[in-house]
Amino acid sequence: MAPFVKKALKKNKDGAQRKNLYKIAEGALNRYKKYRLKKIIRYSYNNSPYYNNIFKKNNLKPGDIKSFFDLVKIPQTDGNDLQEKPEDFFATDPKNFVKVFTTSGTTGKPKKAYFTKKDIEKIVESAAMGAKLMFGITREDVVRLTFEVGYGQEIWGNRYCLDKAYGEIVGALTVSTGRLSVDEELNMIKEYHPTVFGDVTSRINFLTKAFSKKTDLKSLGIKKFLIGAEPTPKKIRENIEDSWGADAFIGYGLTEIGLLMASECEYKNGMHLNETNFFTEVVDPKTGEQLEDGEIGELVFTTFNREGMPFIRYNSHDLGRIIDDHCECGLPLKRIEIKGRSDDLKTIGSGDNVYTKMFDEKILIIPEIIDYRVVFERKNSKDILTITVESNKINDNIKNKVLESVLSMPEINNGYNNSKTIAKPIVILVKPGSFKRESIKTKRLIDKRKLYD
Repeated sequence: MAPFVKKALKKNKDGAQRKNLYKIAEGALNRYKKYRLKKIIRYSYNNSPYYNNIFKKNNLKPGDIKSFFDLVKIPQTDGNDLQEKPEDFFATDPKNFVKVFTTSGTTGKPKKAYFTKKDIEKIVESAAMGAKLMFGITREDVVRLTFEVGYGQEIWGNRYCLDKAYGEIVGALTVSTGRLSVDEELNMIKEYHPTVFGDVTSRINFLTKAFSKKTDLKSLGIKKFLIGAEPTPKKIRENIEDSWGADAFIGYGLTEIGLLMASECEYKNGMHLNETNFFTEVVDPKTGEQLEDGEIGELVFTTFNREGMPFIRYNSHDLGRIIDDHCECGLPLKRIEIKGRSDDLKTIGSGDNVYTKMFDEKILIIPEIIDYRVVFERKNSKDILTITVESNKINDNIKNKVLESVLSMPEINNGYNNSKTIAKPIVILVKPGSFKRESIKTKRLIDKRKLYD
């Protein structure tokens, strides 16, 4: 369906015809989603002890869920439920599982997601289709993958699935290892000449700055970066693309739901959701009410095809919105934009809210900065922000740049200059490599205020 629509739209520039084609494609997709929803609700009720119990506690039967709007009758699930007893979610004999992937456990013990052979095949097929449709990856490419190994104990699964998708299905040569030192990575690139590189945003940003001191990045031949898993400020993406003369595509996924869930197309205007594998709700974090397309809320997912460990209304605690218009690429798949995380929110000063992404956009745009951490403390009724920064240069000029950039944030400025509830931020510069990295994903905001003790 998607390739047909894309081809048809390229041939037909008439606005009315384009709208009709979208309507036809979306109608077919919606019918398919309703069919899959009813199947997974009944399957989970019959096979998953966790969801069978949820239904019975709330006096529900599978037949009570007739539409996507009826999903609100079912309580949401999140990582806390999964951490307690993951085996309660099993909907198949444990002997049928072939893989277990875990999260980084940055907010507690790692969450474990189990997959059958069929589950893995679905993820890999979707990744391969995305590689062709979204990124234009072919068997002529060499793909460098480092995604998940290097820090901590998590087994993320991203690299495993991409390796199979890009190598076994698309036919590209994949070069997969754990994360190497700067010199080792550079030698690896020079030896294998990858055209595509996949890793988390902070890692690619770090390598961009480190390599630029050693070589002409554009001479290395990388044309596409597949990044994500962390906030990606516009300036960081632009710097990566300009430095390498390459395209950087942002992706999104959850270990629990299926890893490779959404990605950008050539127009880079939001990430297309893989709507054939799951349904996406956007809900109000306070009321749980389903929100309209375009409104910002928490992203909640229901899997369609998971055999081993299905999830119904799994709250990611990622804040985002569904973009309420059509993409120029012609794909009838909805797009999402990620804004931050609800559990990443910090309330400071006189009530202003800040997220990691807001600090990323102010600190990481400074060319000399590699990474940072912000520690929140409270003394004498004032919030104290200590910003420790890894920098290629250690001098007062860099320190002042960081301070000025942070103070330009309206939320910080309000507390510092107006309500006087925030002390002057403290900036500490340290050498590259000073931070201990214990997980794939970087946790940059650390709250030590103990506000609710």
